[in-house]
Amino acid sequence: NERSRIYRVSSPDYLKCRYGPGERELLDLFPSARKGASIIVYIHGGYWQRGDRSMYSFLAGPFVSSGLNVAVLGYPLCPAATLSEIVESIRRSIAWLWQNARKMDMDADRMVLIGHSAGGHLATVALTTRWPAVAPGLPDSILGAVMAISGLYLLEPLRSTTIATPLNLDDNEVGLLSPALHEPLADIPVAVVLGGAETGEFFRQADILEDRWRRFGMNPVRHVEPDVDHFDVINRLASPESALFQLAVELAATKTGDGSDNR
Repeated sequence: NERSRIYRVSSPDYLKCRYGPGERELLDLFPSARKGASIIVYIHGGYWQRGDRSMYSFLAGPFVSSGLNVAVLGYPLCPAATLSEIVESIRRSIAWLWQNARKMDMDADRMVLIGHSAGGHLATVALTTRWPAVAPGLPDSILGAVMAISGLYLLEPLRSTTIATPLNLDDNEVGLLSPALHEPLADIPVAVVLGGAETGEFFRQADILEDRWRRFGMNPVRHVEPDVDHFDVINRLASPESALFQLAVELAATKTGDGSDNR
């Protein structure tokens, strides 16, 4: 993606950071000039099989200009990695950001996790994480808000599709890694986003997640970005004039408190 490459080379404070031992366990960090600002953390899509963090640097520009820090996560892909291993990588990356944010003058208590498609799945799985089990010293809650864009939250329907072959999902993973089946472990704002021209299955999956999580006492907010499909919705996230961008900025104003939430 040329606009992403141009943005990286024109960003003097751009950092490539390693958060884990794996080849793809890297994140691109774009600091803002504002000390103590929130962190937008982006997880790309690609059905857990395609894509790379370098393709999405362009998303950082408008947020950095608005005074927010941005981290774009890389992670291993199927079939070289299992879906369980991908989830563990995402958890490591978020833990690394929380542990290192303060020394970089970033607000560790205001991380907004934004994921698209497979990234939407990974973002919601992150909200079901017991963080003290990921790394010593982590509080129970380390996320400020989650925005899941056109995600998949119930994996069983995938098993009958060609998408599932490289994932090699077993019964245990289908249940364990379907966020709609699990209680979110922090009472934080959650936005469930869809493009207005999205296909019906993604709307169905969003309905299921919202219904299940409301039973756990959550109150997810639905946002439909008009006139865009599954792929074009991401361009709206990079547009400061869009309602989607403004929603992300509003979520970045959310603070988690003292990390004592323990649902």
